Amino acid sequence: DTTVSVVPIHPAEELRPGVDLPRSLVYRHVRYFEAKAHFQPVVFECRQSYPALLQAAGKGLGEDEVVYREALFGKNLADVPVKSHIALLLDEVLHPFYIFQ
Repeated sequence: DTTVSVVPIHPAEELRPGVDLPRSLVYRHVRYFEAKAHFQPVVFECRQSYPALLQAAGKGLGEDEVVYREALFGKNLADVPVKSHIALLLDEVLHPFYIFQ
């Protein structure tokens, strides 16, 4: 009896050592965490009143909470591929329609 994993499941220690998180997997750029008998995406509760948001933002986060949230949500980064000058020039030469716009 063998099981095959189509999407690799990562143990919690891989994300951030020392942070108590369940096992997870990444599918289509979304991280899913193990919950009882299935995997579910991270849910961010955004339905808070304005005064509650102001109060929470005014205090800031403690170091432990920052570490936990970074392990849970990941870094707040967007990887944008930057083309080289030669690639940009070739794109303009091969697609002259851009010149006449």
